[in-house]
Amino acid sequence: MSKVPRTRVASAVASGKYSAKKIAAYLIDSRRTRELDSILRDVSSIWAQEGNVEALVQTAHPLSASAKAKITKTVKSFYPKAHEIQITEVQNREILGGMVVSVAGQVLDLSAESKINKLRQLTEVK
Repeated sequence: MSKVPRTRVASAVASGKYSAKKIAAYLIDSRRTRELDSILRDVSSIWAQEGNVEALVQTAHPLSASAKAKITKTVKSFYPKAHEIQITEVQNREILGGMVVSVAGQVLDLSAESKINKLRQLTEVK
């Protein structure tokens, strides 16, 4: 059996052409399960280009309605053709403050730790 390119697998998933069970079986049979994260990022990117954008937001605490509205507005600025923006919240106790937003394989780290590390880099004596 020849190896199907990852982008073709992602396109098949995104289009709904094959069931999740068939895709999973193919990845297991062809010993390509390590590619699952990459395939899912590709699927997310395809869906975003089609106007269905999902933002995965990791925070320590639940998001307020105003924070969700700001995230939606920001995502819409990056994907103006988006007709549906879904925000999926994941509580991550390792994030002390702020949030980490992932959209279509891109990550915007607005966590407190990230900001402290950036400050540390900027003030480091060389």
